[in-house]
Amino acid sequence: MRHPADKVKVAERVTEPLRQELPFLPENTETLVRINGGVQVVAGLMLARGTFRRLAATVLAGSLVPTTIAGHPFWSELDEEQRSRQQMQFWKNTAILGGLILALADTEGAPSTSWRVRGQLRRADRALHHSKAGGTARRAMKQISESGGQALRTLDARAGQELAKGSDVASHALASGRAKGSDVASHALASGRAKGSEVASHALASGREGREFW
Repeated sequence: MRHPADKVKVAERVTEPLRQELPFLPENTETLVRINGGVQVVAGLMLARGTFRRLAATVLAGSLVPTTIAGHPFWSELDEEQRSRQQMQFWKNTAILGGLILALADTEGAPSTSWRVRGQLRRADRALHHSKAGGTARRAMKQISESGGQALRTLDARAGQELAKGSDVASHALASGRAKGSDVASHALASGRAKGSEVASHALASGREGREFW
């Protein structure tokens, strides 16, 4: 932040390609170096204090990547000693980046956003499954109820028909029985009257003959 000139030449390895992709960046490389230094100071203090810890870790990680690529390109060094020194700094920054990623992913025992999202998806899937199963059961119960109602109506109709037939047969049998009984009774009465008349006539004739005899 205080002495950006020493970093300008190194920073231009990254700032020039970035300006082509992000035209809103300042054209002055020193300004970009100062901004990068200020971001690292503020985000580092926030991370150390635990204030917006995950946001601070994200900002530091985003700032460290271009700084490492611009400041420690060991693959382009020809001198073995310088190459070894830059390689050590590169892996040091990579280790810091790993720590920042851990700080970013650490939820301090609280459920992470991805875990909560997966839980919501699982609950939604179970609710949908139960809803489908319940809908299927309701449709099956409705079909059973409709089929049972239809069967009961059919049985009632058949029972009514059978009852009507039975009533007709019973009525016919009763009428026939009454007619036959009436015929038998009339015949018996007529026969009894005829026989009684004959007996009475015979008795009367016998009485007359007896009187005449005496």
